[in-house]
Amino acid sequence: MLALLFLSACGGSPPPPDTTPHPGPQTAAPAPEPEPGPEPLELDAGEIQVRFLHLAGALADKSFEAFVGADASIPTFPRLPFEAAAPYSTVKNVAEGIPIRVRGEGVAEVTGSIQGGPGSYHTVVILSDPSDAAKIQLVPLGDNAPRPSGDAARARFFHALAGTGPVDVCTAGPNRGDPQTALFFGVAYGASSGDHMDLPGTPPVRLQVRAASQEACTGRSLGVIVVAPPEGTTIDRQNITLFGVSRGSGRRATRDVYVSIDQPPLSGFFNLPFPAR
Repeated sequence: MLALLFLSACGGSPPPPDTTPHPGPQTAAPAPEPEPGPEPLELDAGEIQVRFLHLAGALADKSFEAFVGADASIPTFPRLPFEAAAPYSTVKNVAEGIPIRVRGEGVAEVTGSIQGGPGSYHTVVILSDPSDAAKIQLVPLGDNAPRPSGDAARARFFHALAGTGPVDVCTAGPNRGDPQTALFFGVAYGASSGDHMDLPGTPPVRLQVRAASQEACTGRSLGVIVVAPPEGTTIDRQNITLFGVSRGSGRRATRDVYVSIDQPPLSGFFNLPFPAR
């Protein structure tokens, strides 16, 4: 018996073929497509969404009240402190060209209008009047840009740095003296840079603000912005506005950057330091 077992192992009949299936070469799973950003809230016909933002730095100690609509007798926004934007509010039965007015204690009432049809979103910025710090002006912004299709945030810059001329906002290199590229060019006080643009990279993103010059990003440095949301807040796949803001006037004025996430449902705000460099 032992001999038979030995012969079978050494040179007897061949073993049966292996019929166990074996997988072919393994390939990496394709990367998932980026999830689209959250969609804006659905509005009924004849509705718009409006919010107000008090950035009148020379009047930072005052609050304002805002009225939306031609027949508004009760404030739509009864109290608007400095850098404390009210959330979007739905305004019904509107048409293009919606009257707005803002007033505060000891501050002359200012009127304006929102240009936007039903279903649109708007932020109205309250600014110090550059010709008279005791007065205000209103700047409506449309918040209707489509959501980013990729992972990166898209941004625009709004110039609310009273007493400062036009500015360039530049991507800052890792080292002092590295070449810079203009993300936004020649933004004047009280104006937006225009369309939202892709932020270069993921947070933290380092940007430099410079006095505008004929050749972009070669003017005097005014400060550095590091776009990094606080813990628990994300700007991924969002449109944001970077508001460069001054508080107070003259040499005592301080500066920061007020960041808004534009459009519901994730509309929100946070502050960033704006140190000089």
